[in-house]
Amino acid sequence: VGVFELQAMMAAVSVPVLLTLSFLFEAGQAHELAGLTTRGYLALGYTIVIASLFGHGVSYFLLQRNPVSTVTPFFLLTPVFGVLLSVAILDEVLTSRMIAGAFVTFVGIAVVTLRERRRALAMGR
Repeated sequence: VGVFELQAMMAAVSVPVLLTLSFLFEAGQAHELAGLTTRGYLALGYTIVIASLFGHGVSYFLLQRNPVSTVTPFFLLTPVFGVLLSVAILDEVLTSRMIAGAFVTFVGIAVVTLRERRRALAMGR
């Protein structure tokens, strides 16, 4: 399945479900959309183009060409970069708990990646 076909299938399934849940559990969506600022439109554009199309496209591209066990651990870095960017761009406070979480994530990725490399070398790849 191609990248854009997969994105279209996910949107076809998720959009109706998420819209229904939003209308059931949230209020004031129309008011929020009407009051969207330039910064809001830029955030929406980033979410649609960069995160969804580019980010997921690159992920699917990598998954089509590499073993899942090699690519997947790096997806765990998403929250780490999210926190770092929120600190850099939104002036969020970096806490010791966030630093500890990033450290644990990096250690986990290193363990998985090194184990896979060792396994591949043992099998002669």
